[in-house]
Amino acid sequence: RFSFNVKGGRCEECRGAGAELTGEVLRVIKGLKGEDHTMIVVTHEMEFAKNVADKVIFMADGVIEEIGTPDEVFGAPKSEKTKAFLSNSLEKI
Repeated sequence: RFSFNVKGGRCEECRGAGAELTGEVLRVIKGLKGEDHTMIVVTHEMEFAKNVADKVIFMADGVIEEIGTPDEVFGAPKSEKTKAFLSNSLEKI
């Protein structure tokens, strides 16, 4: 596990976004991926991350719990925190 302090702002505009705006943002990000852009995306949209990411980093309490491909992190997580989070969030999908 890797620990570090995270500093920076939050996207308050996106935080309360409705489903329509969230869907539009996800479509734009997916389109940019196809244009050979390098992006770092922070999201709680697990299905989106699973389908679009080349690499996934799962963090809990400021600590990196998992790093790997979507198949590795979503299909065979090693960290108990990752397993607990995914079992809770993926059952809602």
